[in-house]
Amino acid sequence: MLALTSLEGVQAATEPEIPDAEVRAVVVSGNERVEAVTILDAITRTQPGKPLRREDVQADMQAILDLGYFKSVSVDIQSLSTGRDGGGPQLVRVVFSVVENPVLRRVVLEPSDDLAPVLERRKVQADDVAALLQLPTGQVAHGPTITRQVQELPALVWQRFGVLVMPSGLQLQDDGTLQVALVPVKVGAVDLEGNEKTKDYVITRELRMEPGEVLVRSDLELGLRRVLMLGLFEEVNADLREVPERPDEVAVVVRVKERRTGNVQLGVTWTVGEGPAGFVEISDGNFLGRAQQVGLTLSYGGYGAQRYHLSFTEPYLDARGTSLGVKVGWEQNGQPTARDPVYVDRRYGGELTLGRPLSEYTRGFLTFANWETQAIPAGGSPPEDAVTGTLRSVGLSTVTDTSDHPYNPTTGHRLRLSTEVAGLGGDFHFVKAESSYSHYVPVTLRDSRHVLAGRLSVGRLIPTGGSQQTPDQERFRLGGADGLRGYRPGTVVGDTMLLANLEYRFPIYKPVSGVLFLDAGQAWAEGDPVDLGELRWDAGFGLRIDIGALGMIRLDYGMSPQEQGQFHFSIGQQF
Repeated sequence: MLALTSLEGVQAATEPEIPDAEVRAVVVSGNERVEAVTILDAITRTQPGKPLRREDVQADMQAILDLGYFKSVSVDIQSLSTGRDGGGPQLVRVVFSVVENPVLRRVVLEPSDDLAPVLERRKVQADDVAALLQLPTGQVAHGPTITRQVQELPALVWQRFGVLVMPSGLQLQDDGTLQVALVPVKVGAVDLEGNEKTKDYVITRELRMEPGEVLVRSDLELGLRRVLMLGLFEEVNADLREVPERPDEVAVVVRVKERRTGNVQLGVTWTVGEGPAGFVEISDGNFLGRAQQVGLTLSYGGYGAQRYHLSFTEPYLDARGTSLGVKVGWEQNGQPTARDPVYVDRRYGGELTLGRPLSEYTRGFLTFANWETQAIPAGGSPPEDAVTGTLRSVGLSTVTDTSDHPYNPTTGHRLRLSTEVAGLGGDFHFVKAESSYSHYVPVTLRDSRHVLAGRLSVGRLIPTGGSQQTPDQERFRLGGADGLRGYRPGTVVGDTMLLANLEYRFPIYKPVSGVLFLDAGQAWAEGDPVDLGELRWDAGFGLRIDIGALGMIRLDYGMSPQEQGQFHFSIGQQF
């Protein structure tokens, strides 16, 4: 048995140097498969006609071993005769005897006890890893080739199977079996760079990687994706760095580039017939660097419309990722929508939402809501059928997201399913079900990345009893920046909703990209049949301007057969 990493067993000693000895012939012996000319070409210092010197013989022995085909080399110096007339140096024949490596028959991979379960979890057999060594069998084992390929094996295993390993032993048995021992490379440390506002634990709890764990690429990639999907960073990537004096460990260096999560948005408009309108939105998706979300919305519109909402979300109540969201609000609208409304439709209350991961890509939510609806006299008495009372409901929803980016996805899909049941001692009784599916397909065209994105949304509002009619705020509304972009906001209202959006997104010049879109949708009143022939259509184009830390500005212009062109300004992709 020969360890290929050493020259153990080499017979490097020669006979004592003979004074005035001259080499008359150089021959090789012991070789069966390796041609003699190959060996003779390696012998460059011990040559006929030259003096015999120990250092030359030893150098040539080493050169033969360096060929990589032999287990050992020995030298036999044979006397031929003395010099002419009994004088001069003695003439000798130098015989280099070799012992060839065995013929390589098979390669056996031997994973360590802590590597074997990792390979098994990834359904990787030891033979699959051994097959990565493209070593020819049936030939004399060539040490340099074997050593080189074994040194390249960690990169091949990482690329093919996503596990970082290193060889810990290499032995060639006399029967031609090459044994390669492998051990895993483990995480020595997790270092963070680039997070100035964000607390370290916000990132590390999403990485779910601890020192001492075997480094698996898929686990690392999922962790980096979870960090990116927090929506706190523009970029998230990782490098592997060697740990001094610990070849079986690496430091995982995670680099992030924070995006601006605190925003203040102001808007003021003036419309003939409706008067002034405006809004203020203050939000922070990374409050105090803890990934908590806070938001405040204040708005004022025509016909006495006002809206005040305050929200807060804690993403981690416990180690399993249970989230808690709280929302309180107060809003009102004049009824009917005229300059001097007869009464004001007022609503106030709040919601409490608990979330929990159901799988790597799916999260479930449970929402409790309590809203009070009132009809307040403004210029006259509210009609008898004005909606008033208490809305209490419980909602269940799931969100599955396999996309590659929280704000500008290029691949994957998103699916949202939700059901809300109202009653629970309140004055309104209904069931509201919604679903939305988005899909993103990358398109490579002339070395640039385009995306074909589509979304289909359906919804149904079903009254389930009680004397009160369903609050108007619960009905589906289409139109505006997030629905039918060729129509004014809230143009289409109903209890059954269908909406489809198709977008072709393409780069123009960084950071500007363009969008061509087509929308179709309709909302039907309770009792009306769903007729796809009544779908409303629009088409248009838009620009997306990525301003880095401030996010993406969306400018859309939609055109429809029923209305004049509508211009919309908003933040982020529509879906």
